[in-house]
Amino acid sequence: MRPASERRREAVDAHVRRLSIRLAELEEERDLAVREHDERAVAWRRMFREARRDREMA
Repeated sequence: MRPASERRREAVDAHVRRLSIRLAELEEERDLAVREHDERAVAWRRMFREARRDREMA
């Protein structure tokens, strides 16, 4: 039987690995959300710019 300290260290290591994987997943989700937000902002700016140009031409 392994000492309790070794079992505890293995459990901590496993938990750290799970947290690292989850952190990577969250970073990917954040990056995707930022890209989607940026794309929406670009679309809104384009719409406002076109509306302003249409008003100026009218």
